Amino acid sequence: MVGQTVNKIEYLASRTNQPILLTLIVSLLIAISLAVWFSKSIKNILLGLEPFEMATLFEEINAIISTVKEGILVMNKDGIITQINDEAIRILRITEPRNKILNSNVQQIIPNTRLYDVMLTGESEYDREQNINDVVILTNRTPLFVNGKLSGAIASFRDMTEIRQLAENLTGVNRYADALRSQSHEFNNKLHVIYGLAFNENNQ
Repeated sequence: MVGQTVNKIEYLASRTNQPILLTLIVSLLIAISLAVWFSKSIKNILLGLEPFEMATLFEEINAIISTVKEGILVMNKDGIITQINDEAIRILRITEPRNKILNSNVQQIIPNTRLYDVMLTGESEYDREQNINDVVILTNRTPLFVNGKLSGAIASFRDMTEIRQLAENLTGVNRYADALRSQSHEFNNKLHVIYGLAFNENNQ
């Protein structure tokens, strides 16, 4: 027969449990540290915003881009289209659906775009006329920087035909206003003459 005292067994068990307990504590501390570090990294990537705030901001930006009366096109540094609104598709007469345009190379959609040149030179271009797909547009092109690093380029533009129509309408309104001012001035002169004649008649 071989036997061991209960005290000795408890002693051996406690010695065995100590390394396991220590390992568990160390592992827990490492896991907590990694979780805190990972959480801070994610928050830095999200610019300090909570996930629901990022979702709200994303929806607001999409709403703004879709409602403006200018075409907007954004490409990344690899020349891939990352954003385009419906107005840009309409103005440029692009036949492909929007989901097919996104993630496509900008040269395939707009062969004569100058976004590459703007991105490479880092110099913005404002109020430039350009013919794209037989449409003359007035465009602004600027390089896009994120955290001080060049990440692509963005273009905003309007159809020159629509701009000319607006200018003609504005010119017509101005002419109408000038005509009204002229008639008002002439009418006031006639009133003064009538008033003078009536005053002289009363004095006589």
